Amino acid sequence: MRRNTYYLHLRRMKTGGGKFLSALFFCLIAICFLQGQSTFYVSGKYLLDPCGDTVLLRGINYAPYNWGYDQSSEETVEIEKTGANCVRLVWYADGSAPYYTNENLDSVLARCAERRMIPVLELHDQTCQNDSAQLVSLADWYTGPDVAAILQKHQAYLIVNIANEVLYHRWAAVPSAAVNSYINTYSTIVNRLRNGGLNFPLMIDAPDCGTDISLIGSVAAALQNADPKHNLMFSAHAYWYSYAQNDSLQMAALLSAASALNFPVILGEVANYQDDANPCQYGLNYRALFHLCETFQMPWICWGWSHDNCTARQLSTNGQFGSLSAYGNEVVNHPDYGLKNKAVRSYYMLYNQQCLSTGVLDYRQEEGFVVSPVASGSLTIQSTMADVQRITITDMAGRVVRSCVLPPDETTIVALPSGIYLIASENKKVIRKVVY
Repeated sequence: MRRNTYYLHLRRMKTGGGKFLSALFFCLIAICFLQGQSTFYVSGKYLLDPCGDTVLLRGINYAPYNWGYDQSSEETVEIEKTGANCVRLVWYADGSAPYYTNENLDSVLARCAERRMIPVLELHDQTCQNDSAQLVSLADWYTGPDVAAILQKHQAYLIVNIANEVLYHRWAAVPSAAVNSYINTYSTIVNRLRNGGLNFPLMIDAPDCGTDISLIGSVAAALQNADPKHNLMFSAHAYWYSYAQNDSLQMAALLSAASALNFPVILGEVANYQDDANPCQYGLNYRALFHLCETFQMPWICWGWSHDNCTARQLSTNGQFGSLSAYGNEVVNHPDYGLKNKAVRSYYMLYNQQCLSTGVLDYRQEEGFVVSPVASGSLTIQSTMADVQRITITDMAGRVVRSCVLPPDETTIVALPSGIYLIASENKKVIRKVVY
């Protein structure tokens, strides 16, 4: 299936002109690779790749090796087909699941990168528990010599989500004391991981089984300041049947407040059902939530790919892309929020962890309009349609930077600073990536 939005990568070129595109609008010229940062990193509320380009995470939660019990069940090749730009990997440190070995960890991280998806590694051992000392001990797994060596090997594209849904706030006997405990516990963990040589972004889950997104605004500054690398992200899990009364207005208020923070906030789990005493006990207002994520450009990772105790929550019925559930088909193909249309893979991941300085790469004409770079910081958009069409240009954070009406068979010149952009017309005819 053809993606409905493609993306355009503009970088400053040295002075000088010249034609860049052939009559067939397909060429590969003047490619020069540069070394950027050594890891992904945080700048204000955004996640940036090592080339300095903003990345809006849109992905899928996945427990590889069938929660550690089937070594043949490694389905990242199927997940890649969804268009997801990241995979949040369920892992366990305790070793009770036989195939959660260091060798398999190394393998699945490499496979995610080979398939152009950012791996987000998380430890699931203490899900919904509330023991700070045990959490600190669990996090020490990351700095063990063998594990740390694997993580450093993959640090150029890795994010570590320290622990899944640990610690309480609203559920604690004394919520005010719980806030201080939360800050102190994660400050200790972050410093241990940094002292262990782990420099990539660290993601911290909200308390109360991940639901309490409102607390992030109260703790993020203290935790970011406690991190020598200032490279933290914060995650909430949207099981909000009670927390937000499953109400779109309340969810909108929560996302609006979170998006206004000057720290990266992501919905690390979004699902269609919420468990309680029984699996799939509550249906969630997930469609409204996905639409709100588009409104506020909130990153999200959907739960979950396969092998769930709530089978109605599986995106794939058997781990194969060709067997998407009705819910999975919606998450992947919905025109307004689906992965195929909205998830954008980092240029850095697409081209083997390299930064491109100049050139035109993977360009082809599509029915509707064509794009040509004409000078440093500008390009032409030429209509090939008989009707007027509106062209919208968004940056990698989803913000609209240009919107213009393109008359039939005419050309407009658009000035843009360096960066990666998505260009689409109202009829969804689009272009491939251009670099210059």
